[in-house]
Amino acid sequence: MAMKTLVKNCPFCKKVVEQRAYAVWGRQPTEEDKWLFGTPMKLCPHCGKLYIDRDMQELAITGPRKQDTAVVGPASLRLGLMGGVLGGLLLALGQTTLALIAFGVALATLVADVALCPTRRRKLAAEKIASQKRLSDPDYARALKRAGYDIPQEYLDGKKEEQK
Repeated sequence: MAMKTLVKNCPFCKKVVEQRAYAVWGRQPTEEDKWLFGTPMKLCPHCGKLYIDRDMQELAITGPRKQDTAVVGPASLRLGLMGGVLGGLLLALGQTTLALIAFGVALATLVADVALCPTRRRKLAAEKIASQKRLSDPDYARALKRAGYDIPQEYLDGKKEEQK
């Protein structure tokens, strides 16, 4: 698994405003791998200026990615598969204890992902509501449009709020 570190600097004062890691299995990372859901408009804690964070996406516009709604994520699926194969190989070689450990880790990974799926989906649903609320402000929607985001017309006109 390739761990990538993302360091973001304020475009005005150039000080670090965020640093986080993200993981990508078996492929080159894409821009979408860096995404988080939330408001792209950020306030620099150092200089106090407002800037746009391109790695933040409004969930009401982009929608969740496939991995965000999956019952078992791709990383857990690969780890479970590797643990199963390793466990089978160890079992064939007569290493019963190590095989049971590998099977246990594989199973625990898959079970944990399945068990946490409702929590992930609740968080996504809450973020979608928050995103819709932010975008219901036409001034906010227009500011994102000026920053280059593809904003549906109903948010720009303020009509989305009236539909509720």
